[in-house]
Amino acid sequence: MATAYSLRGDTAGDAALVTELGKLSDEKRRYAMDPAGAVRDAAARAAAAALADEQRNLIRTYEITACKLEAELRARDADAERARGELAEEERVRPVSWYRHGICHRVAKERGFLV
Repeated sequence: MATAYSLRGDTAGDAALVTELGKLSDEKRRYAMDPAGAVRDAAARAAAAALADEQRNLIRTYEITACKLEAELRARDADAERARGELAEEERVRPVSWYRHGICHRVAKERGFLV
């Protein structure tokens, strides 16, 4: 039968809690044996943790910026592709519309429709 304090009966969250309590117990033992050394170690760990947090935040900032730039690039590519499609359609339809509106070749060239 598993008791409330049995490690085999714990869930993952309980196991994590037991691990953290073990770390806390180790810290208390270290402080009791060498208070000055424990304070130095804690300060060093705090500084290292702060540096790690700073690096994680910096990486996250770079990831967000990269995603924004990729989205902007995709939007610009889509705009360029749409403009190319419109231009191709205009080039395809233009000669038909000249004849439909009675514009002869010479007049179209004078107005800059022909290159």
